[in-house]
Amino acid sequence: MFSGITVAVSLAALIVLPVPFLRSVGFTGLLIPLLSVSAALTLLPALLLVAGPRLSWPHRRSSTPDSRLWNRIGRAVVDHRWVSIIVATLVLLCLAAPVLTLRLGQPTLDSLASTGGSAAQALHRIENSGIGAGIVRPVEVLTDHPDRVTQAVSGMPGVAGIAAPAGWSTGRGQVIDIWTRQDPATPAGAETVADIRRVAENAGADVGGITAQNNDFVDAVYGNAWWVIALIIIVTLLLLTRALRSLILPLKALVLNVVSLGAAYGITVLIWQHGLGVQVLFGQDASGAITIWAPIAVFAFLFGLSMDYEVFLLSRIREEHDRGLSTDRATIAGLTRTGRLVTSAALILFLAFVSLSTVPATEVKILATALALGIIIDATLIRGVLAPALVSALGGVNWWLPRPLARLLRISPPETAPSRTDEHRHQA
Repeated sequence: MFSGITVAVSLAALIVLPVPFLRSVGFTGLLIPLLSVSAALTLLPALLLVAGPRLSWPHRRSSTPDSRLWNRIGRAVVDHRWVSIIVATLVLLCLAAPVLTLRLGQPTLDSLASTGGSAAQALHRIENSGIGAGIVRPVEVLTDHPDRVTQAVSGMPGVAGIAAPAGWSTGRGQVIDIWTRQDPATPAGAETVADIRRVAENAGADVGGITAQNNDFVDAVYGNAWWVIALIIIVTLLLLTRALRSLILPLKALVLNVVSLGAAYGITVLIWQHGLGVQVLFGQDASGAITIWAPIAVFAFLFGLSMDYEVFLLSRIREEHDRGLSTDRATIAGLTRTGRLVTSAALILFLAFVSLSTVPATEVKILATALALGIIIDATLIRGVLAPALVSALGGVNWWLPRPLARLLRISPPETAPSRTDEHRHQA
């Protein structure tokens, strides 16, 4: 229940955003884990009672939920906890470094024209016609003073052409289309569009078009995203504190989630924005920018899914520790028992996102790339190495829960965890 609610809470971030299509994704995504949890807690137990052992056919006598492979991995991570922490952290920081160069925008025309098909070929011919790469993405201007706007914009550098036919008039004024020489998705083209918008608005006009719309989208979504993200983090922290009966474990899970998201964003930027391997993987040119809605959508999906895996692992470690095992032995036992299950779940999601990346739309490919990478990073480096290594390194501190917070959440504080010396004595 806590795992499903955590996923639902992260997807709720999309509902409060002032963008209709993201809200629809948020509502749909919110219902999926809630309905799944409801079925798992009601219908599934009933089916197990009715069908009984027949559901486990074919059943091997020697089957066990414990994984020998993950047991060996857990022992190696615990025995070399500080080396595991340092190496995994350095790798994740290196993967996340390209996010510092993140540029939000539409895919460039070169990228769209390299996808293949008759429409892409037509786009390629238009782009190379000499008219200007911005011909398919004009700046739309609505004004009551078309002559004033035309005169102000016509002499600007980077402007390829202006059109204001007499029939393009409404009750609110004249519509003017302004084309740039450079693709508006490129830094040079975006700068020209910004200059056009500033000059046109100073002349009393209203400015639209895809590039101006993207800028407004960034202001509307990411300008208000901080409080949405903060609210989700607080709610998730309280949920996990209630589930794990610890404050340190949820805080660690949140920090690792941020690192995992950063690494997924960084590799996506490296592939799609900078073009590293994009031809080999997708057979097209780099997009030059990351789709403006992709980062917030990736956050909503990956935050919940990554936390889902953390709940599986940490709750199992918590159970083993409550049974009397030391923190080190509980960590190994938790990784041994959940390793196979979480790996299988992550592989299913990874393959689903890989199949999504075959959709012939660059924006969808970018989204699928970030989601697939995030799942793999979280299921391997985070859940398999960094999370258990940190739990082992923190020792008895993992189980700390302030009494005021325990009373607020109506849970009994955990028993005082054994010290590191006691744990080593117990393990010996």
